[in-house]
Amino acid sequence: PMEVQAGQKPKLRQVGPFCYQEWKSKVSILDNDEEDTMNYNPVDVFIAYPISDDCISGDTEVTILHPLIVGMVNTVNRQKPAMLNLVAKAIKSIYKDPQSVYLTAKAKDILFDSVVIDCSVKDFAGKAVCTQLRTEAKDLKHLSDTELGFSLLGPKNGTPGK
Repeated sequence: PMEVQAGQKPKLRQVGPFCYQEWKSKVSILDNDEEDTMNYNPVDVFIAYPISDDCISGDTEVTILHPLIVGMVNTVNRQKPAMLNLVAKAIKSIYKDPQSVYLTAKAKDILFDSVVIDCSVKDFAGKAVCTQLRTEAKDLKHLSDTELGFSLLGPKNGTPGK
């Protein structure tokens, strides 16, 4: 990752497949006979399912652009560019002075189980961003008083949608 961050071409390697079954169901079903309609909330559940020997374990570590760091910076740059310095300080605090914008973690943590966001920070910038994440980022898991959890598909897994 550091070579890419320094401007070199990335050496990409496809990893996978990570095999999951997706089960779909419907909850809160409302049947309106007069209008001949039905309303419901869909629920998707993903279950690890090694359907063949080619399936890779979710414990495999992968490296990707850090979705939360890149997402925060892009959102703030677009909506409130004057706050970029504050966000940069918060990222340094929350992620312990990260050396890159890449995340290396187990695939199952990135997809479902959560990558931990340490909000035990004491500085103003870190506390401000963590407060925003706690109150505004509805898809983050509240793991403890000082930790939030981020995953790409976790919020959708087993949660009624609209």
